Amino acid sequence: MLEPTQRVFKSSRRVRVGDCDSNGLIRIDALARYLQDIGYDDTDDIGVGDGGLWVARSIEMEFPEVNHLPKRNEIISLETYCGGVGRAFAQRVVNVNIESKFPISTSTIWVCIDEQGKPIAIPSWLTEAYVDARKVKATRTLDILDFDLLNEDYLVLDWQLRATDFDINNHVNNAIAFNALYEVAEARGAQAPSKVTIEYHEPIDSHREMQLISLPTPNGFNAWLVSDKNIASAMRWIS
Repeated sequence: MLEPTQRVFKSSRRVRVGDCDSNGLIRIDALARYLQDIGYDDTDDIGVGDGGLWVARSIEMEFPEVNHLPKRNEIISLETYCGGVGRAFAQRVVNVNIESKFPISTSTIWVCIDEQGKPIAIPSWLTEAYVDARKVKATRTLDILDFDLLNEDYLVLDWQLRATDFDINNHVNNAIAFNALYEVAEARGAQAPSKVTIEYHEPIDSHREMQLISLPTPNGFNAWLVSDKNIASAMRWIS
């Protein structure tokens, strides 16, 4: 777990029924929405509202104890801070705790963009608020799907987008990739995750028909959300 810089923003919330799976445990797509919510709460507390235009490049979640996930109606505490910065991106760390036991640690790389969607330098308010933020790199680590290598080991599922999947920017919300991971995990009978990683390659900005393609690994699976051989998200589930 990364150590916080000088500024740490803290919040708490109750796990609601709509955040839970059939076992009453919090779903990872609900956690992804928590990350978005506390990110805004932090920038709003700083006094910059949304803080400009940002798109997620990657999200990583680690679960040190999968048998102690937050349950329905439990109060969880969240703390967030800037884990590091690059020229055009910032790393937001969010830790999720229940009575400081078995914290779920998450890291999201957010890229700052202009109105045309091009990366730009991070705003000055961020380095002023997080004066101790260190320099970090944001390299992609997940495998890219080679369509020419598809065989019977790959599982291909149709994925239908819904109107409710689109956010205020008319793009599919980042959390949808976590929904897709759940579908693959269910289809493959995967064990609960100890770590999940998603890397976003391109936004989904129309009601396209998608496919979920996955390949088993010794301890989980790799998956890709694609349309017309365009990779929207690369994903990894480690049990």
